Amino acid sequence: MPLTPASEQLKDLLIQHRVYLDRFGNTTAKDTIKLLNEARQSIYKMIGGADFLEGGLVSPSQKKRLTAVLAEIDKLLISAYKKVYTAHLLEGIRDLAKSEGLFIQSAAQDSLPVVINTITPAPVLLATLANNKVMGRSLETWMSNLAKTESAKVQSAVKNGMVSGMPIRDIVKTAQATSTLSNQHLYTVVRTSVMQASSDSMQAFYKANKDIIKRVVYIATLDGRTTPLCSALDGKIYELGKEKNIPPSHYNCRSILVPIFEKFIGNCPSKPTTTDLLKKEYAKINPEQPYQQWASKRTRELVSQVPASTTYEEWLKNQRKEFQISVLGSKKAELFSSGKLSLKDFVDFNSGQAFSLKALEKQHPNLFKELQ
Repeated sequence: MPLTPASEQLKDLLIQHRVYLDRFGNTTAKDTIKLLNEARQSIYKMIGGADFLEGGLVSPSQKKRLTAVLAEIDKLLISAYKKVYTAHLLEGIRDLAKSEGLFIQSAAQDSLPVVINTITPAPVLLATLANNKVMGRSLETWMSNLAKTESAKVQSAVKNGMVSGMPIRDIVKTAQATSTLSNQHLYTVVRTSVMQASSDSMQAFYKANKDIIKRVVYIATLDGRTTPLCSALDGKIYELGKEKNIPPSHYNCRSILVPIFEKFIGNCPSKPTTTDLLKKEYAKINPEQPYQQWASKRTRELVSQVPASTTYEEWLKNQRKEFQISVLGSKKAELFSSGKLSLKDFVDFNSGQAFSLKALEKQHPNLFKELQ
């Protein structure tokens, strides 16, 4: 096993971790939506049972009953969003922030070729990061605004349906369609909140260890879904505390900041595994310098070298087969690793979504026959 610079090793660990974090964000978003959908059923049931809604808005008594229904819709939706936020989402983000702090400490220490103790921010501090702003607003504000927006739209759907004489079943369907649209916005907010909590925890770790971390480098996931902003920022180096762009830089951002360690760490004692590898490398290249002098210089290089610029596709090609399968699925991984299809071939650029296996097979029938 060759000697690999610390930041390069850490970059690999963080990119792998980001893949799993992306899945966690998807799961958290789906669970949040599921809980809200369960709460919405009482609203749809109430609308479906309000037979006075059919036939148009014609009498004062109907107007009075409509006002009561609209008020109840608002009450139920606001309450549902608040309950889901406090009882489910907030605790999940808090736990994530704390675990991310432990993860980055472990990953950093595993990547360094020397023995050094790093500082992990207190769990209480990390938990407070869940209250940080996500794209300019706190998660609590996002949930409150989403609730108000959905409530207004559902109320409008009910009122307009009644005025136009729409059948009750169609009014319910319109309300459900409104909720589906709200879910799309909610999905994006929750996924971005997960990335925000992870990024904030890592930033807290970097700042707690500012004696050994002075700079960070912006690493974007360069594939078919990368935004022009992240593509332009990829490889950009910032002084710690003076970053102009800290991920997430946009909704659903997958970019990360990787720390660059200081050279003086190379004066710390090498790990036993590092010493063995240094001796093997020294014997292979046989430099003129004495071993201790050469090893000290080489260790400092390993500590402070900036991670190489590479695309996500190039990076993924160098990962284990098991990891490629976990990211792409077995058939896509086989097509990718064999060079028959690239990552961009898996993405529908019109929708920004990945093609299903069925859609891919329709586009490339001969390639899929070879897999059988």
